Amino acid sequence: MNFKLFLLGTIVLTSAISFAQNGTDRLEFDLKEDYENQKVFSLQEKGLLIQSTATKASKGQLEVKNDFYDTNLNLLKTESMFVKDRTDIIDSYQKNGINYSLIRNKRDYVAIVISDINNQSVKKIESEYTDEGTLTEMKVYNDKAIFKSVAHKENKIIIIDLKNGQTNEVAFKFGDFRRTDIQIEDFQVLDNEVLVFVNAKNSRKSSDLYIASLDLNGSQKEFYKVTDNIEEKLIEVAATKVGSKYILTGTYSKTKSDMSQGLFMAEVDNKKLNFIKFYNFIDLKNFTSYMTESQQRKVERKAENAADRNKELLLNYFIENHPVKVTEDGYVFLGEAYYPTYIVYSNGNSTYTRFDGYYYTHAVTAKFNKTGDLLWDNSFEIKPGYKPMTVKRFISMNENKEAVDLSFGNLEEIIYKKVDAKNGNTLINDTTEIIDTKLQGDKIRRSFSEVNHWFDNYFIAFGSQTISNSEKERKRKIFFVNKLTINK
Repeated sequence: MNFKLFLLGTIVLTSAISFAQNGTDRLEFDLKEDYENQKVFSLQEKGLLIQSTATKASKGQLEVKNDFYDTNLNLLKTESMFVKDRTDIIDSYQKNGINYSLIRNKRDYVAIVISDINNQSVKKIESEYTDEGTLTEMKVYNDKAIFKSVAHKENKIIIIDLKNGQTNEVAFKFGDFRRTDIQIEDFQVLDNEVLVFVNAKNSRKSSDLYIASLDLNGSQKEFYKVTDNIEEKLIEVAATKVGSKYILTGTYSKTKSDMSQGLFMAEVDNKKLNFIKFYNFIDLKNFTSYMTESQQRKVERKAENAADRNKELLLNYFIENHPVKVTEDGYVFLGEAYYPTYIVYSNGNSTYTRFDGYYYTHAVTAKFNKTGDLLWDNSFEIKPGYKPMTVKRFISMNENKEAVDLSFGNLEEIIYKKVDAKNGNTLINDTTEIIDTKLQGDKIRRSFSEVNHWFDNYFIAFGSQTISNSEKERKRKIFFVNKLTINK
């Protein structure tokens, strides 16, 4: 590996692009007003939904406020819906101008609030769900909401009927595997069936991948084995369907560790594995480019020493995969690296540890050809500015024939990267501060932001800010929404 040569050979243009924003493209909400927990949902070219909950419940009911905005951030309509008190918005899904928000408490209540910007209407479906398991990776298809659930190390698929609230639980049983050895990696909803990609552990070091097929009522139609006693243990798997084929990508480990040590690409057709190819993180040209030069040299020396002993250096990371993007000539992978953090407290002779959120370090994007060969990779540092308590994706990705566009928020800035789709070189690496506020003399004292692609060349940035102004008696603590335009 020669990181210096690669870095010198990469030309980065920072003046070819800029973010435009003006006062009419910004919304502000005082965090001391009657609503909190603001969520911003992109409904593509149809507009934007800002959802928030009342700071106080009334008679056991919590108001969920839905503000519909057009693409110029003009308010179209406000509609409210009431759900059970002591609940939170924990997941969402958007399709055809409709947002589906999953709201639940910790015991026995689930509601899905359906907000439709096409007619600015809101309705809800309520259901009882007493399982302690998490509900994640929400998808909606033909009036069914489908989730992945994990409780006591057991994985299930949960299906909620959006017409009557009926809930079906699907637990998997394969051969002699214990249910706790079966892990749902991903699921897709296609052609009135749910395809579930399941990892089944053979041992602490190895596992095999299965595909199970369910109907929309949760009945298991079939399952079949994809891999057969491979050396590598698949850690994260993301899948997509291309014609009759399934394209799988993700990360793997070659040890007992449940952390990722490399990337893989696979293709399944007619229930058979056409190929699966593995790439150690250390073999990627750019995986450590986010590190300092001294850190890179240290990794290089370790890799060389391992090679001299006929061994392979393994780097351990937790990676949050994005869905694989399909292009005319291959597939694009994007993953975000993170690790959990903890605080240790000492009280006399006893100590205890508390989880303190996930710290994100960097991201890697890579392109593969149609037969799974790695064409290029590119890595870059990310610093969201806070540590989320649940794993999430910070980066928005949009790809075309010429380039891969990546955007994300770091502390008080918005970062935009354009990567050449042919060779992986960074073409543009631009940043802009979110400084545009409503009042003259405003000074931003503290800011946390998230940025997502909205539609076409528009992005939406939102988050919280503390703003001071010499003409005002107190600081303003606000939730803001900025519309940003990429001017190439």
